[in-house]
Amino acid sequence: MRGRIAGLTITPDSMVAAASAQGDVMELTRAQETELPQALKWQVARADEDYDAAQVEARRITVDTMRITSESFPMAIPPEEAERRCRRALMEAWVGRESAVFRLPPSRLSLDPCDVILLDHDGRLTEMRLVSIADSDLRGVDAVRQDRAVYGLPPGEPRPATLSTPTVFGAPDIVLMDLPQLREDQPAHRPMVAAYAKPWPGEIAVYRSAATDGFALLTTFGTRARMGLLAADFYAGPVVWSVADKRGR
Repeated sequence: MRGRIAGLTITPDSMVAAASAQGDVMELTRAQETELPQALKWQVARADEDYDAAQVEARRITVDTMRITSESFPMAIPPEEAERRCRRALMEAWVGRESAVFRLPPSRLSLDPCDVILLDHDGRLTEMRLVSIADSDLRGVDAVRQDRAVYGLPPGEPRPATLSTPTVFGAPDIVLMDLPQLREDQPAHRPMVAAYAKPWPGEIAVYRSAATDGFALLTTFGTRARMGLLAADFYAGPVVWSVADKRGR
């Protein structure tokens, strides 16, 4: 399992230099940012529906790379778990950009691949996971850096299963209102029209005709009115008093 606790501290003094290494006991490598992915996109099958396709994504923002890696996995998995693993894989790639190659004496026979050690080098303790070990007269070790916090990430946001239903627009409720004249620029004989529908189609067209045929477009409006029953009567409005003198002014 990934995320193990380091069980041993290794220093350059405990390493062995190969005959062709000219005294160097360790080789440290740090990959360039342009070689690493900025984003991972995974496509999996949802495990909570009819195995519909789901895509999850993990992305880094403050990096100098534009590489995007897309992969498709033939496995059924909840999307929130797939999102966690996608984020973990992206963080693993960036943490594991630091690698080390060194050789240990045969006395370090207890170490196996996937074990975690602490590399004490240049005043810094770095967790390194052993990737491979080649045994001969010495033990050649390849290791990459790891961060245990990567393996404790929370799952992604839950994605509830939803069935796609078509939108059906029904006939709206129409009310013609004979209201008092509100402004001088409004003809006093023209009524007001209000409409309500859910879902709202976006726009309602009003046609007019003196008979049952030959309708002509009068106007359109796109605002849905609020309709309902009053729970109580409206309060009385303010009373305006006017005072005139004897001469009618």
